[in-house]
Amino acid sequence: MMMLSVVDVISIPVVGIATGFFGTQGYVYCSAPTLMYYLGCIIALTWIFHSCIALLLAINRCLSVHHANLTARLFDGNKPYYWAIPAFLYGMYFAIYTRVPFFTGIGFSWFFDPHFGYLKTLDTRYYSYQHAYHNMTICFGTIFVYTMFFIVMCRNWNRTGRQQTDTQKSVFLQVFLISLCTCGATATYVVMNFEFAPAILTVVSSFTYFGIHGVPPLIYLLLNDTIRKRIHRIIRKGDSKTTAVPPTV
Repeated sequence: MMMLSVVDVISIPVVGIATGFFGTQGYVYCSAPTLMYYLGCIIALTWIFHSCIALLLAINRCLSVHHANLTARLFDGNKPYYWAIPAFLYGMYFAIYTRVPFFTGIGFSWFFDPHFGYLKTLDTRYYSYQHAYHNMTICFGTIFVYTMFFIVMCRNWNRTGRQQTDTQKSVFLQVFLISLCTCGATATYVVMNFEFAPAILTVVSSFTYFGIHGVPPLIYLLLNDTIRKRIHRIIRKGDSKTTAVPPTV
């Protein structure tokens, strides 16, 4: 989850601030082609990396319920960072060697076709098949993992105590909500790049994409007891330092 948080911090200025500014100013590709290219590279890299790590997190949570020993061998210690290396290189491949999206104010989103909305392209020269295949793999992979996760948890609920079951429910809900946002963003983005997609879908996709980077902190604060307790301790320490009276001589 820490890696997802870092990606969220990097992505929000582009997905949120830059998208909002470009949209309100009516920017298209020709307005700032170089800037949009580099921002598109950041979007491609962070999206691919984020979606891979989100799927890996789902697999981790599923294994931890049913195969604790296997989970320890695969994910204990610094091993999650080793898993992140191929995911990062995979994202770099998309940022460097495939088409990156460009923003257009006509659709208020990022499209692979820089002329989207005002110049119809009859062929598929601007379509990114690699990105579409990746998104659909993440979407169906997430559905498969959580289906298996739910089946395993239902089997284990009758074998564990109430406290452990409540913990499992909380973990399941956190990871499920994060992956649900990721799954929704993958599906809507693939569809919206086609001409037949309704205009409202592009706006929905933009907000969904922003949501996968903005919603997780709210999920952690609402559902993660460990994070809430740590934040409370930090706040209490800050209050104690503020209200402390210096000793008099």
